[in-house]
Amino acid sequence: MPFWVPTTPSLRTRSNELRRILKDVSRSFYLSIIFLPKRMQEPVALGYLLARASDTVADTTNLPPAERLAWLDQMEAAVKEISPDGLPGLARAIGPRQSHEGEKALLERLPQILALVSALEVPHREAVQAVVTTIIQGQKWDVETFEQTPGPSARVGSDAALELYTYRVAGCVGEFWTRVGLDSGVGISAEKAERLRDLGRRYGQGLQLVNILRDLGEDLGRGRCYLPRPSLLMAGWNDEGPHNRHALGRVAEIWRIKAQEWVGAGKEYARHLPWGRVRWATLLPALLAEETLQLLDQAGEGALDTKVKISRQMVRRCAWRALGKI
Repeated sequence: MPFWVPTTPSLRTRSNELRRILKDVSRSFYLSIIFLPKRMQEPVALGYLLARASDTVADTTNLPPAERLAWLDQMEAAVKEISPDGLPGLARAIGPRQSHEGEKALLERLPQILALVSALEVPHREAVQAVVTTIIQGQKWDVETFEQTPGPSARVGSDAALELYTYRVAGCVGEFWTRVGLDSGVGISAEKAERLRDLGRRYGQGLQLVNILRDLGEDLGRGRCYLPRPSLLMAGWNDEGPHNRHALGRVAEIWRIKAQEWVGAGKEYARHLPWGRVRWATLLPALLAEETLQLLDQAGEGALDTKVKISRQMVRRCAWRALGKI
């Protein structure tokens, strides 16, 4: 058989099971999914749950990197084949190491989640498989690059490597949402499909890049630096550290310009969406990302010492601005 189907649950059964799992893992995502058209809700929720589970595996730092990589390989294979083989072992190995009860339950429920994926319409099932396996590849790169092999914190080998990473862990999600929306027949014209996929990809990459720039100082404290090493060396980076702040500041400024461009693609993406509530939910992260980039510009090298944060007032202001666009 091309995929594993223990039973074929009814739509109501699938919906109820999905709600239970989402509530345990992320109540905020559970609430936000109601903004999506109904035909998009199930594949988007299942893609989120599988990516959240693989992220839990990748982030279990009290387990050696080689073991986490092996479990990520196991999960990637399970998603590709829609097969539960090995997943009970994954839950036993990873689950007890989690402090979040919802994440423990999520790992235990992976076989049920795969059963729900197997019951999706073929285009949606294939979209979920594609996005989750791509995300897992990005998570494995992260573990391999910064944990498996000792070395200097600045280990990203090129601009292309950083762009590929942002695509694998976030850009592919923009493509996924577009693909699911098109396959759901929810009003995106076929003529716009390729353009929207490109905008969605760049939007996801932009949001991830903003996170990287915001967390730069915190990541350095953990022995990580996602900015490309060749650019840092040209700017004066030295593994002994005397000129690193200046080098980081110069290179980060270049990538903030790229992030601004990619986030701008997200604003254009939102303008093409046919549903007001989804336009609002899509536009809001772009406005918050722009505020974050502005704070980073203002903080300069000081952002390495104190992580910039969006205030509640900024969030409210951006929410109202997004509302005015729908």
